[in-house]
Amino acid sequence: MSDNAQYSVVEDSRNLLGSDARSAMVDTTLIPNAGSLIRGLPWAIGVFVFSFITWMFWEKFFQNFMSPSYAQMSSVGMGTLGAWTISMHPVFGYWPFGGISSRWVKGILSALFCFLVTAVFFILLGSVFQVNLQTWAFPIIGTVWFFTAALMFVGGNAHMQSIKEPRATTLNIFIIIGATLLVLATITWVPPFWFQYVQTLMVTGGLAYMLRGMKQPGVSFFGWAIAIGLTWITVVVAAALGHWELKAAGSPGWLWNIGQPSLEYQIFFAYACGFNFTFFAITKCWPFSRIRQPWGFWLALFSMLTWSLILTAITVSLFNSYYPDKAAAMWQASIFSWQTVVWGWVWVYSFGAGSQPYLWKGQKTPGTWDDVE
Repeated sequence: MSDNAQYSVVEDSRNLLGSDARSAMVDTTLIPNAGSLIRGLPWAIGVFVFSFITWMFWEKFFQNFMSPSYAQMSSVGMGTLGAWTISMHPVFGYWPFGGISSRWVKGILSALFCFLVTAVFFILLGSVFQVNLQTWAFPIIGTVWFFTAALMFVGGNAHMQSIKEPRATTLNIFIIIGATLLVLATITWVPPFWFQYVQTLMVTGGLAYMLRGMKQPGVSFFGWAIAIGLTWITVVVAAALGHWELKAAGSPGWLWNIGQPSLEYQIFFAYACGFNFTFFAITKCWPFSRIRQPWGFWLALFSMLTWSLILTAITVSLFNSYYPDKAAAMWQASIFSWQTVVWGWVWVYSFGAGSQPYLWKGQKTPGTWDDVE
């Protein structure tokens, strides 16, 4: 089983980035060290710098095509579905830029191309087809990511093992689209609050270690059980702290009855989903990767929750000081925090930051724990 269910896609991005993919700002050390963290810091800072730029840009851009409320939802979508588009591009050889040898030129063009594709998608939804994005943006985003994770990340593409790329991913995309439409037409959505735990389980290799030697579908069954269990603990704790209202959901979304998170929790969730994967990937999980599993995973998990809380507190304070209305401040802070998702994935998938193989302490082969007792 892969140390990181996204590893195959990241590895594809490393191989396709071009001749200078292993040059400046790429960490080629097999054993992570403090230098891995130092080399990752410029990328981490860049997440926030470029997130601020796109937070300023996307809402005003989309207002040229749709109402202000739809424009805000589209801006959220650029941070979330934009990351999904970014993660798919390496599998298709960065078409139509696959022949470009420069890592930087290819990365810039790939990111711009994926932004364009995602922006056109939301313009079609909100302007041409008049889809109510206030109602349907989050169900579309959450459900697309659920089926992506179920098939390709936690599922490890087990149903496509005899099919080569990019045909396997093309078929997966058709499955994801069809399954998403079915869910939207019936049970509305699959809530996404599991996402930060699936990411952490995957990128740290925690799931691969705990389930080493296990085959599909057992990996998927136990993987989702762990992620959902952690999610429910988080919801209960958030409710006890006054940041989740546990009440039966009305229609739509009647099936889930999981209640409603506070605006502050939504910001926390955005950081846990966005900055989480990026920071672990670009720093090779240092210093956690120098701690034997499963303790390295658990320490990384609690550290991720801690820094997400700290980032949330800082963001809430900054936006409250700028916007006189608290609800507007929290909503704009949420839109900003969702931008960190796409920029982190741009660094990893478009530019190859953090895409080099490495060994966790006690690991014998990069990318797998199956050869460890």
